[in-house]
Amino acid sequence: MAAERLRAAEEKHRIELERRVEDATAELKAGRDLLRATMDSSTDMIQVFQAVRNDAGEIVDFIWILNNHAAECQLGEVRGKSLLVHNPGVVAEGIFDAFKRVTETGVPEQAEHHYVHEQFDGWYYQSVVKLNDGVATTTKEISDWKRDQAEVLRLREEAAAARLRESEERFRSFAENSTNVLWIVDARTRQLTYLSPAFERIWGEGRDAVLLDLARWRELMHPDDREQALSNFWHVLSGENIQIAYRIRRADDGRVRWIQDSGFPIRDAGGRITHVGGITQDITEQKELGERLRENQRRLWTVIQGIPQLVWRAVDGGEWTWASPQWSSFTGQTLEESRGHGWLKALHPDDRDGALAGWREANGSSALAMETRLFHAGEGRHRWFQNRALPVRDEEGRITEWLGTSTDIDDLRQLQERQNVLVAELQHRTRNLLGVIRSMADRTADGASSLDMFLPTFRERLGALSRINGLLSKLESGDRVTFDQMIRTELEARGFPDDGRSERVSLDGPAGVRLRSATIQTFALVIHELATNAVKYGALSTTEGQLRVVWRLHKDEALIDRLQVEWIESGVSGMPEEGAAPQGGGYGRMLIEKALPYQLQAETTYELGRNGVRCTIDLPLR
Repeated sequence: MAAERLRAAEEKHRIELERRVEDATAELKAGRDLLRATMDSSTDMIQVFQAVRNDAGEIVDFIWILNNHAAECQLGEVRGKSLLVHNPGVVAEGIFDAFKRVTETGVPEQAEHHYVHEQFDGWYYQSVVKLNDGVATTTKEISDWKRDQAEVLRLREEAAAARLRESEERFRSFAENSTNVLWIVDARTRQLTYLSPAFERIWGEGRDAVLLDLARWRELMHPDDREQALSNFWHVLSGENIQIAYRIRRADDGRVRWIQDSGFPIRDAGGRITHVGGITQDITEQKELGERLRENQRRLWTVIQGIPQLVWRAVDGGEWTWASPQWSSFTGQTLEESRGHGWLKALHPDDRDGALAGWREANGSSALAMETRLFHAGEGRHRWFQNRALPVRDEEGRITEWLGTSTDIDDLRQLQERQNVLVAELQHRTRNLLGVIRSMADRTADGASSLDMFLPTFRERLGALSRINGLLSKLESGDRVTFDQMIRTELEARGFPDDGRSERVSLDGPAGVRLRSATIQTFALVIHELATNAVKYGALSTTEGQLRVVWRLHKDEALIDRLQVEWIESGVSGMPEEGAAPQGGGYGRMLIEKALPYQLQAETTYELGRNGVRCTIDLPLR
């Protein structure tokens, strides 16, 4: 019954572990799908690259590991391919060096590039941020915006050449049809001289109010961004080209929008700055996309850090590309040390070949599953883990990588092993107990002339066995019943507790003398018989009688630890004559003089003195 309950608990624990792993995997996949959908909804190219390093650790190339739909439309399927081979123009434009700097320093960079290489011919605004050992980039084509800017500059040149009126009309026609806001400020008065209609759509405010008073533009800026934006804005008067990003609060509905302003000086023929021109874009969607990407990353990272499993990523053949912090905390390996096949060093040497064989056989038709032992740096030993990985596939069903977890099952295996030991011990004890009961029944029957005489005595002896087996059942694995426990339990059952108030019973000996499990049942029956006779016929049957039990430890000639017990009764009147028939059937005396020497290699004596019984028992403890 206990084994069935244990097996049920183990099965429940196993199912719960598998459910938690499957839930965590499903949540990770849901996050990944959300991330993919979010990225694919953007018209900007979003790409993720991983650094390729030489033996000296220097970055020599990058490979694509992720592209959104917009990037794939421009580049085709390039995941896993070399950046330098597929787009060598990144070297000439300084893009490759920028990727290296961001990967090494972690400092984001943004830049405009006029990229006229491979299949591209246009202007692009690129943001680069560090992601693991590589970068994530967002690239927005700004050719139209650059043409807008170039057109403004061209109009400035035409105005200087005395064709201002015609150029202004052309500019006005262009600007009023642009989705971006074009504006011109007088450098001397710092008043707007032109503001395109797109302003009203983005700001939710009429142009006339801002043309009359530029302060209204400032009022619509978000209070948290106003000071920083204005301090940078007027740098253009010193000849700088500026690019600033800030938030506004729309005048009509109060919604917050992100704005990117690019300003540049407009000079007269003598080089003096007369006006400041600018182009303004609504970049709210781009900002929100970036925040969603970061939020998804934070959510995924929180899931990974919160689950008890060790999480890792690998490519075919079991070469790891990443491991969660739990792996490093458990094994002591750094992320770099675990990459490739470095994780094998954390496995028990006997498990490494089997782990590699499992990876060689993995073809993605089913989950990869194996049990291995991992080194626990904190405990300084190996613990058993269940490892499980599932393939991650692209839209065409090809395996791009494996996502796996390692779950600690060491405690479960120990419980299983302990169960086997307990079952074996239970069987052994049951056989011994049945033998003791059969012998006890035979001897009790021999000393009883009727069933009425047999039953009380047999029940008392069964009670003694029950008490000692009760002690055994309460002990943890590896513990033992002690002699003082056994003697006190029996006397207490007879109504003589060792509470320090009884003058009739004296116990004297060291506490904690551990008895062998194999000796306890027979030894306990002997003590029971002695106590029974003392209560019925001996020192505990009268108010004048006294019982003294003394025990000590010593070593024999072979240096084996032994326990010597003396049972001394006194103050008993009417003791039987020497050679008289035993009272109570003689079962206790038979146990002392025959069973103990035969079964436990004990040395015993049993004497009927004038004042009471005196018995000595000397038996080995191991």
